[in-house]
Amino acid sequence: NISLSPNPFMIGRDNSLTISNLTSKSTIHIMNLSGKVVKKFILDEGNVVLNWDGRGDDGRYLNTGIYLVAGFHSSQTKGITKLAIIRK
Repeated sequence: NISLSPNPFMIGRDNSLTISNLTSKSTIHIMNLSGKVVKKFILDEGNVVLNWDGRGDDGRYLNTGIYLVAGFHSSQTKGITKLAIIRK
Protein backbone atom coordinates (compact mmCIF):
# COMPACT_ATOMS: atom_id res chain seq x y z
CA ASN A 1 0.00 0.00 0.00
CA ILE A 2 1.06 3.56 -0.66
CA SER A 3 2.07 5.47 2.48
CA LEU A 4 1.45 9.21 2.95
CA SER A 5 2.96 11.42 5.64
CA PRO A 6 1.59 13.68 6.96
CA ASN A 7 -2.05 12.97 6.21
CA PRO A 8 -3.77 15.41 6.38
CA PHE A 9 -1.19 17.49 4.51
CA MET A 10 -1.40 21.15 5.51
CA ILE A 11 -0.15 23.43 2.75
CA GLY A 12 1.41 26.47 4.41
CA ARG A 13 2.44 24.54 7.54
CA ASP A 14 4.02 21.28 6.34
CA ASN A 15 7.11 21.55 4.13
CA SER A 16 6.21 18.57 1.96
CA LEU A 17 4.19 15.40 1.70
CA THR A 18 6.20 12.18 1.63
CA ILE A 19 4.75 9.46 -0.56
CA SER A 20 6.49 6.15 0.08
CA ASN A 21 6.23 2.38 -0.26
CA LEU A 22 6.33 2.79 -4.04
CA THR A 23 7.77 0.59 -6.78
CA SER A 24 10.71 1.89 -8.81
CA LYS A 25 9.67 3.27 -12.22
CA SER A 26 6.07 3.77 -11.07
CA THR A 27 3.73 6.49 -12.25
CA ILE A 28 1.92 8.37 -9.47
CA HIS A 29 -1.34 10.26 -10.07
CA ILE A 30 -2.85 12.74 -7.62
CA MET A 31 -6.55 13.00 -8.56
CA ASN A 32 -9.56 14.92 -7.36
CA LEU A 33 -12.65 12.91 -6.46
CA SER A 34 -14.01 13.37 -9.99
CA GLY A 35 -11.00 11.41 -11.27
CA LYS A 36 -9.20 14.37 -12.89
CA VAL A 37 -5.42 14.01 -12.60
CA VAL A 38 -4.12 17.23 -11.02
CA LYS A 39 -0.50 16.08 -10.59
CA LYS A 40 1.48 13.30 -12.26
CA PHE A 41 4.90 11.94 -11.32
CA ILE A 42 7.05 9.35 -13.09
CA LEU A 43 9.63 7.80 -10.77
CA ASP A 44 13.16 7.14 -11.96
CA GLU A 45 14.92 3.79 -11.63
CA GLY A 46 15.65 3.13 -7.96
CA ASN A 47 13.37 5.93 -6.70
CA VAL A 48 10.75 4.60 -4.26
CA VAL A 49 10.08 7.73 -2.14
CA LEU A 50 8.64 11.01 -3.39
CA ASN A 51 8.45 14.41 -1.67
CA TRP A 52 5.79 16.79 -2.98
CA ASP A 53 5.03 20.44 -2.16
CA GLY A 54 1.29 20.31 -2.91
CA ARG A 55 1.36 22.04 -6.31
CA GLY A 56 -0.61 20.67 -9.24
CA ASP A 57 0.70 20.30 -12.78
CA ASP A 58 -0.41 23.91 -13.39
CA GLY A 59 2.05 25.17 -10.72
CA ARG A 60 -0.63 26.30 -8.24
CA TYR A 61 -1.24 24.85 -4.79
CA LEU A 62 -4.19 22.48 -4.60
CA ASN A 63 -7.30 23.57 -2.74
CA THR A 64 -8.56 22.11 0.51
CA GLY A 65 -10.23 18.76 -0.11
CA ILE A 66 -9.93 15.01 -0.41
CA TYR A 67 -7.74 13.61 -3.19
CA LEU A 68 -6.81 10.13 -4.38
CA VAL A 69 -3.19 9.03 -4.75
CA ALA A 70 -2.80 6.14 -7.20
CA GLY A 71 0.34 4.23 -8.11
CA PHE A 72 0.75 2.40 -11.42
CA HIS A 73 3.55 0.09 -12.56
CA SER A 74 3.67 -1.72 -15.89
CA SER A 75 0.11 -0.58 -16.64
CA GLN A 76 -1.26 -2.19 -13.46
CA THR A 77 -2.72 -0.34 -10.49
CA LYS A 78 -0.46 -0.97 -7.51
CA GLY A 79 -2.44 0.93 -4.93
CA ILE A 80 -4.84 3.79 -4.26
CA THR A 81 -5.19 5.75 -1.05
CA LYS A 82 -6.97 8.90 0.14
CA LEU A 83 -5.21 12.16 0.93
CA ALA A 84 -6.69 15.09 2.84
CA ILE A 85 -5.24 18.49 1.93
CA ILE A 86 -5.84 21.59 4.04
CA ARG A 87 -4.72 24.84 2.49
CA LYS A 88 -4.04 27.51 5.10
